Amino acid sequence: MLKIFLKTALRNLMKYKNFTLINISGLTLGVTAVLLITMYVFNESNFENIHENGDRIYRVNAQFGNGPQPMKFAGVMPALGPAAKSKIPEVKNFVRFIPAGKVKLKFGEKEFEESKFYYADASIFNVFSFSLIKGNIKKPFKDYNSIVITQSTAGKIFGRKNPLGQILHTDSQDFYVSAIALDIPANTQLQWDFLVPVGALEKSKPDFQSWARFGDCYTYLLLDKNSSPLLLDKKLNQLVKENVGPMASMIKLYTQKLTDIYLYSDTVFDISPKGNVDFVYLLSAVAILILVIATFNFVNLSTVRSIQRAKEVGLKKVLGATRSSLIWQFLCESFFITFGAVVVSILLYYLLNPILSDFLEYKIDIPNLNLYFYLCAVGIFMIVAFVSGIYPAFFLSKYKPVETLRGSGKSSPGKFSLRKVFVVFQFALSIVLISGTIAVLKQINFMKNADIGIDKSNIALLSFPASSDKEVNKYQLLKNKLLENPNIIGVNGVYTLPGINSQEQQTISLTKTDNENRKTIRTIGVDFDFLPMMKAKILAGRNFSKEYPTDSTTAIIINESAIKLLGLENPVGVTVYVPRNGATQEARIIGVVKDFNIESLRNKVVPYFLYVNPQRFINIAVKIREAQTQPALQYIKTTWAQVLPDMKFEYNFFEDSYSALYADDEKLAELFTIFSILAIIIACLGLLGLSSFTALMRTKEIGIRKVLGANIPKIIFMLNKDYIRWVGIAFVISVPAAFFIINYWLQDFAYRTEINWWIFVLSGGIALLIALLTVSFQAIKAAIANPIESLRYE
Repeated sequence: MLKIFLKTALRNLMKYKNFTLINISGLTLGVTAVLLITMYVFNESNFENIHENGDRIYRVNAQFGNGPQPMKFAGVMPALGPAAKSKIPEVKNFVRFIPAGKVKLKFGEKEFEESKFYYADASIFNVFSFSLIKGNIKKPFKDYNSIVITQSTAGKIFGRKNPLGQILHTDSQDFYVSAIALDIPANTQLQWDFLVPVGALEKSKPDFQSWARFGDCYTYLLLDKNSSPLLLDKKLNQLVKENVGPMASMIKLYTQKLTDIYLYSDTVFDISPKGNVDFVYLLSAVAILILVIATFNFVNLSTVRSIQRAKEVGLKKVLGATRSSLIWQFLCESFFITFGAVVVSILLYYLLNPILSDFLEYKIDIPNLNLYFYLCAVGIFMIVAFVSGIYPAFFLSKYKPVETLRGSGKSSPGKFSLRKVFVVFQFALSIVLISGTIAVLKQINFMKNADIGIDKSNIALLSFPASSDKEVNKYQLLKNKLLENPNIIGVNGVYTLPGINSQEQQTISLTKTDNENRKTIRTIGVDFDFLPMMKAKILAGRNFSKEYPTDSTTAIIINESAIKLLGLENPVGVTVYVPRNGATQEARIIGVVKDFNIESLRNKVVPYFLYVNPQRFINIAVKIREAQTQPALQYIKTTWAQVLPDMKFEYNFFEDSYSALYADDEKLAELFTIFSILAIIIACLGLLGLSSFTALMRTKEIGIRKVLGANIPKIIFMLNKDYIRWVGIAFVISVPAAFFIINYWLQDFAYRTEINWWIFVLSGGIALLIALLTVSFQAIKAAIANPIESLRYE
């Protein structure tokens, strides 16, 4: 029986080649998009799942400040890990993971500059599921001079030599290789190539274990089973109270589950780039919408084709076919089409996935990936085949033999049907996607071109990660030499600007001893003439000046938001108190600057003050005369090599750094554009199939109308009016839905563009135009056909 069903299904699909091609094309596009998105979502949501104890590993984060804008750090005090293990019973083990920055390595004549160089506790191989292929996993570090490297790193440096025991030279210390680890999978944030023991850092920095520092020591705790993270947080904060001193009231520790960090961390200075949970949610929704549209296409085309197959069903019933056998026959046809679509989709997935991976900058590296992928493909196949086949199967098999053989199985074009609902719903979803795409593009354009309160143009940002007073002292020499060039207008050191991932906060109060009412405020280290060069507007008071010796030590300039935070009416001349060098120090407000953004326009302008501090310069902003970029850059590079020969010259433009703030949003907009186009294509494929069958069904009617004198435009309008009406209804339904969805998305932005109704009108107009062009193809073809041939149609 199954063999007969399959042969009959294959015969029918070959008979209606156009129908089969349209259905397979629509499903293929839909399933390919769903496979691509599903594997991306699966990868993003499975970060850190490679670790056997992942559900028991928690990272300790630190929140500094009690105001409305507390600063959250991913790193905590180095002394916390050992203290937590010894004093908190729930903590079974700990790992401290500390970046060493860029390290210059030398082996023989080979020199390398490596960034994946970390200090770590030996317990890293007990807490995390990293494997050694050479060396003792119980004692990976034999002493403070040992180093563990990954397999690919060993091949890059040592070639075919046995790495164990080989010496690697750094500027500060020599290390010998004590163990070789398997390469680190891509789906973990702990991406390292070199590990050296924390003891080596303790040896070189005696104050390393201080409770007064945090920010770069990532501490992970392995908890006992059934431990309460909330109770653990209380105990960790008790340790802070016991060891930190008066500043403990400004610090709050909290834990975050390892598997939640990648998508949900809101801390600064994370150890590696984080995922985008908005991408995961939005792309998941898009995948569902596209699959729904593709499935509706199948249902629509199958049910409309039932009008042609009504006599077939009637004859089979007369000859003894049962309804159940007919249902199985039509389900087999559905499975054939879906199977073909899924097979082609798998091939397209392997072709397109590398492109999507490069675009979104992710790499799928999950154990048993192929198993998950094919399980996903089979799951999609079963769901789509069943859902898209069950309704047409029941619809086609319900006809009564007498009615179908008389020809009364045909439905009126104007009669309400589920088919029309599907068309309306398809185009409503497509209009929502088009509206969303336009809104996203409009918001991104608004943010990139908005006035942020400072001038971004023609400014090169030179990376200046000074690590010693000697390098800091050379800043002024570099500045003076750069200003000798007429193509350079200004030079200023700065701690942070929009696009620079650096944040510094301090506390501020109006009285020296009022620790309870201290406010948390962002701080920015700048040079004397930074504000004039950046064209920031001073609203009251004055700018920093070298004519006032105290400006370099006690003067600050606050912004408008800081005035509100402190509750000051006339802030200029007011003395405030800030922590400096371990003590509370007076600072005098000498001016007020108009608010300018130092972050993305997703966020409101935060309260901050500016102060002169060359020790905090991590970038040098160089204002270049317009149209003189290349000669100025060449001069800057030459001068840099003369003044700072041991420091690598790296730069980028401020405008590029600022635009990078919206790189994820731009990618989202591009993906929305692609998927909106895809959704319209799939919907139009269905509309093309529907219009083809409608034109075929009304062939005799068209011939009679033409004989009676109807002209071609009237016939085209007659064939198109129902479809245009359906898409028009979709437009009316989609406008409020799109308006709600877009405004809900824009709630995340502190500064948002105005979304006008023309966006929805334009989206609906695009959908109407595309629908009109699609159905007109078949309508024109039918309208210009020979009427005599039309009247002969059976």
